[in-house]
Amino acid sequence: MISVPKPMAKYLRQVAKQWAISLSQLMLQATLDRYPPPPEQADSEAD
Repeated sequence: MISVPKPMAKYLRQVAKQWAISLSQLMLQATLDRYPPPPEQADSEAD
């Protein structure tokens, strides 16, 4: 096991978190582009 300095580990965790968030947003956007939600559902969710 490679020992990583604490600041570096913290930085890597933040980067991984940001990467996961942006990746999930990209996948969500791609899914919405491919399968647009029906108008009725979109309206009810906005309320």
